[in-house]
Amino acid sequence: MRPTLVLLQSQCLLCVFVGVCVPSAVVGSLPHSLPWRVSCPVRCMCQIKPWFSPDSVYHEAPTVDCNDLLLTKLPLPIPLDTHTLRLQSNLLSELDTGVLHRLPNLTDLDLSQNRFSRVQSIPQSSSLPSLLSLHLEENHLSHLPEASFSSLPALQELFLSHNILHSIAPGAFTGLDSLLRLHINNNRLTTVDPQWFRSLPHLEVLMLGGNPVEALPEQGFVALRSLQSLVLGGMGLRGLAEKALEGLDGLESLSFYDNLLTKVPTLALRRVPGLKFLDLNKNRIKLIETGDFRDMIHLKELGLNNMEELVSIEKAALENLPELTN
Repeated sequence: MRPTLVLLQSQCLLCVFVGVCVPSAVVGSLPHSLPWRVSCPVRCMCQIKPWFSPDSVYHEAPTVDCNDLLLTKLPLPIPLDTHTLRLQSNLLSELDTGVLHRLPNLTDLDLSQNRFSRVQSIPQSSSLPSLLSLHLEENHLSHLPEASFSSLPALQELFLSHNILHSIAPGAFTGLDSLLRLHINNNRLTTVDPQWFRSLPHLEVLMLGGNPVEALPEQGFVALRSLQSLVLGGMGLRGLAEKALEGLDGLESLSFYDNLLTKVPTLALRRVPGLKFLDLNKNRIKLIETGDFRDMIHLKELGLNNMEELVSIEKAALENLPELTN
């Protein structure tokens, strides 16, 4: 399962922290699939299907769907024009990279819910120049070594959630200069290393929630000048240092859902001047004090639900929030 839903907005069918915003009128007019008459691997399905790039550009994508087939190796023959290759829910632990290198148009590769334990088992060659999206959710990855994905310079989306990652080398993401979305939520990381993000100048979405991190370092995200959405839900955070969000001048969406915060991290939030969506739902905050959200002039949505220990909201706690609608 890929946890993607964070926010809904009226102008989109789904507009979320971690996905693509696609107008419902556009989706309704697209064909579900079209015939693709090629020599297709046995038991797989070959069709032309709608596909949206990370920047919401529509493509008619030649798609090979080999999900849920208990495969232990790549099926053959994979058509040379394949754009999207789906290998979810199989038994793969190694890949024949020679097969993938013969797919110059491969843009989206889904290897989620398999048995990969090392990223070295996954393509490590510049022969995949078109790859934009790589799905590795729900595998058995425990460590990311240096330059784990440096051979995929065009990559824009990397999904590593629901593995067993307990360590990431400082330069693990070196070479991913084009990356826009990074999902490393629901792993076993206990710290956040600021060096992870130095090679990600264009990152817009970072999913870190579901890791047992009790404290964030000061200036831990300072390299992420382009970040728009940060999800830190379910981490066990008890507080936030004043400079924990330093440098996130373009941040618009921030989620602290289901943490252990006992008060609003006001000083840290003041470092995020452009914040529009703030989720503090399901924390242990007892008192919303005067000035906690003062002068957050761009804030549109504020979540304070499921606060079982909340006893009081002071009268002026929400003063000067001219854009607040929800």
